[in-house]
Amino acid sequence: VQEFTTGIDRHGQDTLGHPNRVFAIKWIDEFTFLSGGWESSVLLHDTREKHAVRAFANTHITGDGIDFIHNAVVTASERPHDQLQVFDFGTGKLIGKPISFDTMLYSIKAVERKGQLFGWMCGNKENAVYCVSLPSGKIIESYTDVEEDLFAIDVSPKSNSIIVGGADNATFTATWLVNN
Repeated sequence: VQEFTTGIDRHGQDTLGHPNRVFAIKWIDEFTFLSGGWESSVLLHDTREKHAVRAFANTHITGDGIDFIHNAVVTASERPHDQLQVFDFGTGKLIGKPISFDTMLYSIKAVERKGQLFGWMCGNKENAVYCVSLPSGKIIESYTDVEEDLFAIDVSPKSNSIIVGGADNATFTATWLVNN
């Protein structure tokens, strides 16, 4: 068992760590993973180190709001604006500008189809599901005013089917088409 916490480095400076709840974890490879929570950063951990090695700033993760695809970290934040952010994995810097939606986002899944990158996300202000082109954020498909709050989403690894989970045991499936 290995615990990753805040600490003090050899210069007496605070190291990166989560001071509060962690809502999302994503393995990158056998040694590195991402974690995110309320404190406005997604942290990159290396299991060979005691503390986080990098931060992706200005996020507010309250669900499964982290994914990784093609050297990009994609985050979905539960806040009223700038919910979708795409970061360069190597530098930790934002790619483009944050993208805003009319919903608070809880979950995101990044997928590649026909050489294009997409992000599927869901949230609860409009009880919405969005598919966007990454990293531009152009909305490809959307479903809004679903009857329940939506908190979880996943995309089939082979087909163009999505599944979302929400309040009151609600589960919905949909099929999407990418014609571009």
